[in-house]
Amino acid sequence: MTKEELIEAFEEAEAEDNGLFRFERIEYKRSQRPDIHAIKLLDELVPFDEAHGNDLICEVGSNRIWFGPSLEELAKLLTKELVMELHRCSVFVDGCEEKLAIRIV
Repeated sequence: MTKEELIEAFEEAEAEDNGLFRFERIEYKRSQRPDIHAIKLLDELVPFDEAHGNDLICEVGSNRIWFGPSLEELAKLLTKELVMELHRCSVFVDGCEEKLAIRIV
């Protein structure tokens, strides 16, 4: 998938769930907490790379956390099914930062 297709997949996931995050619809939960589930999923998918550092999380704001891997990197790893799973954990594409982020509520 390309970066543009990844962004489109997140938009489609949001439309399919009517803008809601439906964590309860995830069949195999890596955690009972949506944020931890998303972090575990990304940790499984994103290979460790010393050049990029040890951290999966690159920045924390007052209402969101941004993930370090670029959208281009993630586009190579994610499927539409995994995008839906991440969306259901409140993960979205932050267009301003060009990163995946998760909402903190």
